[in-house]
Amino acid sequence: MDRGYREFREAMLQQMRTSLQGGEPFEVRTDKVEKCSRTMEVLIVRRRKEPVSPVFYLEQLYQNYLNGRTVPEICEDITSFLLGHQAPELSGRPTEDYGEAKKTLQVRLLSREANQRYLDQGPYRTMTLGMAVVYAAVKNSAGKVLETRVTNGMLAGYGVTDDQLFEDAMAHTRTKCPFIFSSLDSVIQNAIGVKPGGIWEPGPEIYVLTNRENWYGAAVALYPGTLQKVREMVGEDFYILPASVHELLVIKKSAVQGPGILREMVRSVNREHVRPEIQLSNEVFEYRGEERQILQCKEQGREWER
Repeated sequence: MDRGYREFREAMLQQMRTSLQGGEPFEVRTDKVEKCSRTMEVLIVRRRKEPVSPVFYLEQLYQNYLNGRTVPEICEDITSFLLGHQAPELSGRPTEDYGEAKKTLQVRLLSREANQRYLDQGPYRTMTLGMAVVYAAVKNSAGKVLETRVTNGMLAGYGVTDDQLFEDAMAHTRTKCPFIFSSLDSVIQNAIGVKPGGIWEPGPEIYVLTNRENWYGAAVALYPGTLQKVREMVGEDFYILPASVHELLVIKKSAVQGPGILREMVRSVNREHVRPEIQLSNEVFEYRGEERQILQCKEQGREWER
């Protein structure tokens, strides 16, 4: 990481905090995410009462800076986007040209509980595992690409129904982000190069279900036929543990006595290790292959709800 980039990053943090002073409280910080097999640094600007937030890739922002944009100008774009004062520049051509926009659509699975207050802002589907929404890539006035949830206003600009939106988004997501199913042991070994051991205490009967990019990979559970393929691979019905919006854990039913201990594990890990904005659920689910259904495990005994 060169000195110029480090200085730019610090200037961005300082300028964003200054720009947002005096209004509603925002959290401004940087983080690192895995995308397309690369570790990328992002700027996160989140309203403190909101569980999710857009991310801005610092590498792209830095390139805009090198191309002549000043730090205050870049921060003004971000602030305008966050406060909703720049819809025409942010929506732009992708919003009006659905033929181009649908090439960027992606289905994401988010926490239903954490996002209840935001449901009406755009099209959504209530699923057993959570809330399915659609994200699209849009450009701001500086030409920077941002990923944002498709709002009702954007849908009106597309000129299609929400059913068509979800159909196209699912088709594109399945093509761009095919599902990946691996043992948790192998995932951890590949990541750190040593025998696993940690918060999930992995064993031979625990598997990870995500997408190729490991980015909002929990949505692969919505792909038609995916869970049935997983059942064929493990050879029986299984429990689903929502590790985060990025991945699900799969455990054969025969490997544990019941969902109670799994639920406690999910809640403990969420509480101690998973950031609130990427938590998916505190519950445990079962996939029944004969019925081809996901059911939520209730608190008491082996009762189920659809």
